[in-house]
Amino acid sequence: MLDKKDIRKMLLDMSEAFEKKLPDDYNISVNIEVDDTIWHVSSKDGEFHYGEGKMEGAEWELYLDQDTLSKVYHGEWSGLTAAGRADIKEPAPINFSLPKDRSPLEAMQMGYFFMTHFFTPEYPTRIKFGHEHTRKIHGGNAAALFYHPGLRSSYYSLERDEVLNEDGAKDPMHQCFIIIGGKGTAEVDERKIEVSRGDAIYVPPNTIHKLWATDHDLLELIWLAWGEGA
Repeated sequence: MLDKKDIRKMLLDMSEAFEKKLPDDYNISVNIEVDDTIWHVSSKDGEFHYGEGKMEGAEWELYLDQDTLSKVYHGEWSGLTAAGRADIKEPAPINFSLPKDRSPLEAMQMGYFFMTHFFTPEYPTRIKFGHEHTRKIHGGNAAALFYHPGLRSSYYSLERDEVLNEDGAKDPMHQCFIIIGGKGTAEVDERKIEVSRGDAIYVPPNTIHKLWATDHDLLELIWLAWGEGA
């Protein structure tokens, strides 16, 4: 159980590390609510501010409990892993409200940098991956790595009979599954192929695809997505 002093210390450590990572042209304003503690972070035109209390007019509102804060602070989850969901309306350990004056895609791309780089006290940003650092997303166990407009990357692990993606799933961007452990089956455009460590499978935009484990060992992979829509 964390007290307010612990929560403030974690948020301060993450804010100080985040300041070192900021590009000069990165602008964002965020209120972060951890139980009954509210912290704000703002970057505009090269000026960075952070501290306790609510910022009026902040573009983003984030909500998490102290257990989630502790997990991201200690590297058990990345910020994106804690915020990830298959559908934008689903709840997650880090919940958020999107800026009202932007489309969901534009808003999410704006938030990628913050979610990727704020929720860690380390500089440079280091994200741990492996089955123990995942959450269940899209039918698999995901640890989000680095996101940037036009590029997404995640680690996935699949236990036997777990299936990554629902029937008919397709996306507008280019994708690649890089198999780093285990064995499984990939289905791309209704064509099934057996996959194992050392395989990299390309999925063209707007192509139905899914992947599942066929062995008792974990099927582990790095997922990459790039181009329009990523």
